[in-house]
Amino acid sequence: SENLDLLLPFTVYPVTLPDKELPSPSATLVNTSLALAAKLEPAYRQRAHAALHIADDKMVESPFFYATQIVTLATMDKKETHEAP
Repeated sequence: SENLDLLLPFTVYPVTLPDKELPSPSATLVNTSLALAAKLEPAYRQRAHAALHIADDKMVESPFFYATQIVTLATMDKKETHEAP
């Protein structure tokens, strides 16, 4: 497998996990990492930000199953828009 320097060390795809009975573990980790970004090393902030913007075909085709990832993306994009100079 190729080394993608991901927040979660996946060896197989998909990189984003769908929501099931509980919110997606990958989206939860990204959300938490970005919420604590000020306390993280820059490398982890960059990984979390990169992980947030990964979308595979399944996420686009079935957004219902990726609601946590989509909400996190929308929330973070809104924050970045308001923080821009």
